[in-house]
Amino acid sequence: TELADPTLFDRIVQELADAHVAPERLELEVTESAVMADGPTALATLARLRDHGVRIAIDDFGTGYASLIYLRKVPARTLKIDASFVHDLNTGGDASERSLIEAVTNLGRAFGMEVVGEGIETPHQHQALRELGCRLGQGYLFGRPMPEAAFRSWWHPRSASAD
Repeated sequence: TELADPTLFDRIVQELADAHVAPERLELEVTESAVMADGPTALATLARLRDHGVRIAIDDFGTGYASLIYLRKVPARTLKIDASFVHDLNTGGDASERSLIEAVTNLGRAFGMEVVGEGIETPHQHQALRELGCRLGQGYLFGRPMPEAAFRSWWHPRSASAD
């Protein structure tokens, strides 16, 4: 995968410089399988990026074969719970589903990570995640993908009211 490319670090650093973007403004999302496929090379690249200031997030957590060792070694700051788990909260989710989300949330926090629930589409899912300790989320409930110009006009009234 791309993480095995020895030029990846240099390319990202150059793109950030060319775009005049501070490394802290970039969050690189990687899946469990991408890191596991490239093992030590991927971990070394991610560590260099983290040390440079780039934020690393583990995306779609729970859909691969990650282990606790993987979570400990990946230099991630964010753990994103896969939308398939969040979707099941729509129907109330059985006790085991809710327990799993709560456990992943606690595990991520134990490793010093921010935990994000992905794919939140309903107020019920949002509330259930909050009750389970997952305070951050993303999904259509909050907004749909949009072009930059539309985002700026959507965001501007919100940022002005936050002052």
